[in-house]
Amino acid sequence: MLKHLTATAALLTAPFAVFANDMTPTYTYSQVGYVQSDIADLDDFTLKGFELKSSYAFSDNFFIEGTYSDVNDDATGIRLDAQRLVATLGYIQHINARTTIDYQLGYGDVDLGVSNEAENWEGGTHYYIVESNLRHKVTTQLEFYGGLEWQNWDDGDNQKAYKLGVKYNWDKFAIGTEYNKYSDEDTVLAYLRYEY
Repeated sequence: MLKHLTATAALLTAPFAVFANDMTPTYTYSQVGYVQSDIADLDDFTLKGFELKSSYAFSDNFFIEGTYSDVNDDATGIRLDAQRLVATLGYIQHINARTTIDYQLGYGDVDLGVSNEAENWEGGTHYYIVESNLRHKVTTQLEFYGGLEWQNWDDGDNQKAYKLGVKYNWDKFAIGTEYNKYSDEDTVLAYLRYEY
């Protein structure tokens, strides 16, 4: 009799376990996006380009993440290019089946180029990152998230940032949009994501 009750309980709770698993934000994915940035004191430029991002959760609580972006713009005969590469290691705190908070430490590198018909200048710097994000799934398809970030730049002013985003899933695919406000930069991102 006990075996039958245990089996019945397992069968009745299995769909809820699957539903709960679908409600947990995932940290294993790859995405490609279109990014647009406006930098303070460079009003003539609106940098546009692409961003690639990948994340891998190697346990229930730890993940690694990498991001590469390449943006540029031409204004008044001058071309501005910026490439950014970021790698982070993160810890996931599971608040409940729908909500997580992650904490990340990372390293970033940015390369800048300014050129016109006569001259070409290139430079860059690296920085260290402390970041935290709150992610919440309203339904199995809809997720809202936000975060805070601090960057310690080797050369240049340190940056503080916040982000707000929304993501909508269809099975393993998702589309999303994200707004980032840095100390001297505003960035908007639209992306397509595949979740493993």
